[in-house]
Amino acid sequence: MNSICAYPMYQMPELEHLIAAWWQGSRRHMLEQGLHVPEQLAQVDNHYPHWRDKHLLLSQTCGYPLTHDLQGQVQYVATQGYNTPYSSGPNYCSLMLVRKDEGATDINAMRQTRVAFNGLDSQSGYHALCKLIAPLVANAQGQAFFSKVIEAGSHRRSLAMVAQGQADLCAVDCVTYTLLQHHAPAVVADLRILTSTESTPGLPYITSLSRSPETLSKLRSGLMAAGQDPALESIRDGLHMGPVVVLQGQQPYQAILDLAQQASVLGYEQLI
Repeated sequence: MNSICAYPMYQMPELEHLIAAWWQGSRRHMLEQGLHVPEQLAQVDNHYPHWRDKHLLLSQTCGYPLTHDLQGQVQYVATQGYNTPYSSGPNYCSLMLVRKDEGATDINAMRQTRVAFNGLDSQSGYHALCKLIAPLVANAQGQAFFSKVIEAGSHRRSLAMVAQGQADLCAVDCVTYTLLQHHAPAVVADLRILTSTESTPGLPYITSLSRSPETLSKLRSGLMAAGQDPALESIRDGLHMGPVVVLQGQQPYQAILDLAQQASVLGYEQLI
């Protein structure tokens, strides 16, 4: 079976041509490293099976699955930096979005409103919001903060639910928001930013545990070369990509674990 390579996390119809071009440029650098790399990216409907597949050569996941559901099942490769008005480098934050006609001026004013989120395993759409709300719930002696919690299935659907009045608030990572502003501005035209969350490391590249240290090194070298290749600059700009960084330390995504622990200590591990 051929190796699996995928770029599943920032997939939008408006970006298909840019993602395809980015992959061809990245692939060229990986081939120069001596890797056997598929010509086309795999199309992924269900993220977890391909993340756990022993044939996985390269994919991108979210920081929360990396530190939780995929812990001990995949290898961390590197972190793709992104350049947005709200972040730069390997760290990113989530933005709390409300309708433009919403009168709230801070997150505390959103008590007993309806919140939409993309999925339970999302750092940017769910767990970052839990950490933001946790101190407010603790001060309210455990009273539910939101009147309704809605799993939308995707960031884009969360945004649509707020824009259409089916929800009042959602959390979306700043890269998704910036990409939509530039490539699909109508999606966010009726929304505004209420506040933002603490920054954490952005979406990591991963590979299978079965890949050797030599392969891991070559993947990192190929990705970092692509992240600095002048010939790919316009493509990176279109995707708001910055350099690729290898985060150091025994647990490069410790910040996500720390924030989850802080929310847990305050008794707010899930949105209520």
